[in-house]
Amino acid sequence: MQPIYLTVGLHPLMIIPDRASHAKGAAESTHTYYVYRHQPGSNDNEKGDYIGRLVFEIPDKLFDYFPEGPHPLESGEASELVEHLSHYRESSGYRSGN
Repeated sequence: MQPIYLTVGLHPLMIIPDRASHAKGAAESTHTYYVYRHQPGSNDNEKGDYIGRLVFEIPDKLFDYFPEGPHPLESGEASELVEHLSHYRESSGYRSGN
């Protein structure tokens, strides 16, 4: 999966979707995203500081943010991230079952 770049508050972030596969090789809808603080000018191989993972339990309704690292997102920033990713999932045909 390609990284997703976006800004939450004043923080540029790089989001790495975790896309699982079924035994038959068909891709499954992503529900887990790994969140990194992105350093402008760095490339995809330089992930930056890992600040946690976001898991959509029920898309657009229930999510959990698991903060990690020295500077995780605050609750308002996590909510803003959910809004951005929900929009991304809707606009890119990323819905469950697609």
